[in-house]
Amino acid sequence: MSRGDQDALVVLDGTALVYRAFHGGARWTAADGSEVGAVHAFAQRLARWLGNARSRHFAVVWDAAGDSFRRQIDAGYKAHRKAPPDALLAQLARARELTRALALTSLTVPGFEADDLMATLTVRARGDGLAVWLVTPDKDLYQLVDDAAPAVRVFNPVSKTVFDEARVAATLGVPARAAVDYFALAGDSSDGVPGVRGVGPRAAMELIRAFESLDGLYARLDEVPGLALRGAAAVQKRLDAGRADAERSRRLVALSSQAPLGLTVPLRAATLWRGPGPEAEAVFAALGFTGPLRALSLPRGG
Repeated sequence: MSRGDQDALVVLDGTALVYRAFHGGARWTAADGSEVGAVHAFAQRLARWLGNARSRHFAVVWDAAGDSFRRQIDAGYKAHRKAPPDALLAQLARARELTRALALTSLTVPGFEADDLMATLTVRARGDGLAVWLVTPDKDLYQLVDDAAPAVRVFNPVSKTVFDEARVAATLGVPARAAVDYFALAGDSSDGVPGVRGVGPRAAMELIRAFESLDGLYARLDEVPGLALRGAAAVQKRLDAGRADAERSRRLVALSSQAPLGLTVPLRAATLWRGPGPEAEAVFAALGFTGPLRALSLPRGG
């Protein structure tokens, strides 16, 4: 990620970053002998972003334990995923402890996913005139990308790619504003979002390009056989039969910007980072590494 905007909020998907590090095989042993490799990798990246970003506004968001509200929409949502191993849960807890020790705004809201917290923070930050950088490998956040000032960008720390509107359009084949409807049709097997049976990414792209939105598509469903789309007549029948699936999938994919964050002060003040807290040294020492903490130059307050 570049140094970015000075007047911006940087939001990090803590859950996704620790998951990636854990499954990537990162290894490190804490002072008590426990494995903290994922925490160490997370801390290194966190220190790099805190040290390099021009902005002083940060937040780290986490998935809450238990089901999100999406399970009430579809019991199959993420149902295929195995429960995270205890070793990962332990490292997630220590990563949260580390963010608190750094005096960063760290947010978890029961019933909501980290993505929803990112969406909620994005809306509130832009309302306060802050641009937004969303640090996550999750493509679900593409729907928030907006070039209009104050702009919203997604930075994928795995591929080191910045997603603006042009990059999202090049990746999905549709504008960022249509990402929700695209996935409502194509589905997303990684999250258990069904989409419309028999309508894959290519057809979804062509349909959104032709009709601009899911609502526009179903309002003009009789026009689908006339498209230069392979098996267009069959696609129309699949769309007709799968309308309820498309509507349900859209509700699963759309991020909520109404998560109750519980912030007791204005967003600018709540997310302003003034440097590590007094307990940071002890927390890092217990984890068995202090390099990321030493690498941080204390920011100027204000």
